[in-house]
Amino acid sequence: MNDEYLRIHVEKEEAEVYSHPDFPSSLKPLAHQLLTLEIIRNYLTGQKNEEYKLTEDFNQYYKEKIPLVLVNIAGTGQGKTLAASAPIFTLKKNLDSIIFSYPTNELIHDQKQTINRYIESFNAEHEVFEVNRPTLLQLREESPIRFKNQGAMWEHILSSFKKKIICTNPDILYYSLIERYAGTIVAQIIMQAYPIIVYDEFHLCNSKQISDALIAIALAKAFRKPKIFIFLSATPNDLFIDKVESIDVPVIPIQSLEDRIKAKPESMKLLLVGEVELEVYPYPSGIWSALECIEQHIVEVQNFLKSHPTEKVVVILDSVYEAKCLAESFEKALGLEVGQCHGWMNVKERHEEIKKQVVIGSSAIEVGIDFKCSFLIFEAKNWDTFMQRLGRVARRGITHGKAIAIVPKLVFQNLCHALPQKTTISRGMLSEHVKEAFHSFEDFQSYTRSWLGVEAKIIFDKYISTLTRDEREEYKSLLYQLLCKLTGKNLVEINQLVDEARNLEEGQSDAISKVLTSYRETEPQLAIYDNEDATKGWFPFKFYDMNFVLRRCNFRCVASLREFLSKYESDSRSQIFLADLDEMEKWGSLVAHVQVYSATVKPNIFTYTVDPENFEQINCKLGIADGFGLKLHKTSLNHEAYRNFFVLSKKIRPRKIVAFAYPRPPTYLSEEFDLPPLFRVYPLELAFQPTKNPFSVSFGSNAIMLDSLRRAGKLRIE
Repeated sequence: MNDEYLRIHVEKEEAEVYSHPDFPSSLKPLAHQLLTLEIIRNYLTGQKNEEYKLTEDFNQYYKEKIPLVLVNIAGTGQGKTLAASAPIFTLKKNLDSIIFSYPTNELIHDQKQTINRYIESFNAEHEVFEVNRPTLLQLREESPIRFKNQGAMWEHILSSFKKKIICTNPDILYYSLIERYAGTIVAQIIMQAYPIIVYDEFHLCNSKQISDALIAIALAKAFRKPKIFIFLSATPNDLFIDKVESIDVPVIPIQSLEDRIKAKPESMKLLLVGEVELEVYPYPSGIWSALECIEQHIVEVQNFLKSHPTEKVVVILDSVYEAKCLAESFEKALGLEVGQCHGWMNVKERHEEIKKQVVIGSSAIEVGIDFKCSFLIFEAKNWDTFMQRLGRVARRGITHGKAIAIVPKLVFQNLCHALPQKTTISRGMLSEHVKEAFHSFEDFQSYTRSWLGVEAKIIFDKYISTLTRDEREEYKSLLYQLLCKLTGKNLVEINQLVDEARNLEEGQSDAISKVLTSYRETEPQLAIYDNEDATKGWFPFKFYDMNFVLRRCNFRCVASLREFLSKYESDSRSQIFLADLDEMEKWGSLVAHVQVYSATVKPNIFTYTVDPENFEQINCKLGIADGFGLKLHKTSLNHEAYRNFFVLSKKIRPRKIVAFAYPRPPTYLSEEFDLPPLFRVYPLELAFQPTKNPFSVSFGSNAIMLDSLRRAGKLRIE
């Protein structure tokens, strides 16, 4: 075991609770829940409760049709969902419907159940709709009305029911607001009929996704829609708050007003999180994998289970593949069946797996399912993830817990420098130290200063094109003013960027625009059929980054995956997969279909190659190029997979890919410019030329992020 570790005692966290006539006796509200309700009450009605010294009149913003942004940074398990949903149950004359946006479909399902319990407690009459691609398909199949597609079903849900709570994901919400999902009418319905939009787990968003939320707020401001945006996050985002304020939209940090409550709390405090014995370890030198490090703690897990035979152990990793490998190691060592919880298992499968005493999985555990846990092992490559995952242990009445965290070596060194060994610290102070320790990594704020302007202008111009002639000039002026305030640039500078992107795209099917207006990653993808999942009865079709499959899997290319789907005709996920398949083929990010039948003994080492003349199109600049290939250096692929590696190399050659190259190796680029651990940059060689040291290349949205650093003067050739 690694002897280098930092031991920290994290204190328990308690909160004062209150009695309030608008809350049922079974739900004793916390301060942030009361403040959220009273601020929204004042915004919508102008009423003020004397128990709260709210000196500001939020109703003035409503009268002036200015949106309001509330930021709630209560920790994991402290009732942020209740804070956001209670107003719709208590302000019945002013609120009818609300939209919650959750980062994963697992969390949508989990929170639907939570909100239904609140509906019962408040004796309310609202209906909760779980809206993602699988549920839209199911609702469409079950409906007596024939809808031509899922977009039409979505429009029907939004417009046809009263007293409804929509739980959806940020993809559908973003595409709806920018009119890429079901057209203009859906965007109009959301803007007009839903006074509150809630973004949960907002700390999981990257710079691009934060910018997407800024665009939604700017649209509400421009079209004079009195709307409340609530951002629920275990950790605040200072850049986001600054950008919202730059467009003259008020931002209210809920926790900053907790001293305004005059009412006396009840004598008994609520235990939010028990005390935790935390050990922090660094990743092995030069490796961003926690697998090896966590395997060294198996004996510790064995000893814990012997002394605590009824308590649960949970392990959270970033990689689904590593989670599967670790589950196998734990099963052999512990002699018991280990639960697995990760993407593309359905909700029922996940909830069955989470019941087991030892559970290993990916972020599907982190934000998707509620459970008791006394011993938690996790990896964290950023501050937000660290605090989110730590918040999963010693909850729901557990008074003592144990946690092991695996972090980047630089972060570990920063923490050791800031905190003495065996220190005792509050959770709030720990969060500050962890934030500072991770602060050295690039956060790509440069995106909002460059490419946000291009993304927003593409979306704004589309909105403008749908307006009547009389409306067009008025709203065009408003939108462009907001655009300049958001970016800190004038319209001439923004148009230059837009023209530059369009020049790059000439004859390339709007490749850059597609990346900018996509919510998720846009790297080369493979559609795969996974034998291992198929043998377990799980739906075996999924999309993975091509690089993951190339590094760790034996595979073969297939002409089409559709032939395999005949075995899963009764599974609604097969239709979802086909729909996604068509979408990815249309947008150009899908390279091939493959069948994965085993993992390799060791990771394969390969580089991308590119034709020398095409390299100049992307050399230290954003470009669109083809002529990419693959070169294998070290491998444990079997014979068939070895042959198919080169088949895949041929398939990628004609693909036009948004890319950014840098004439130094990936390790130099990552270390010199403090790229975050999850940032994807790959080795690149010039085809048919001997290369001593590889160059670097990133694709899709990562390429745009690197270009934003270049534009900010950060990324230079030394």
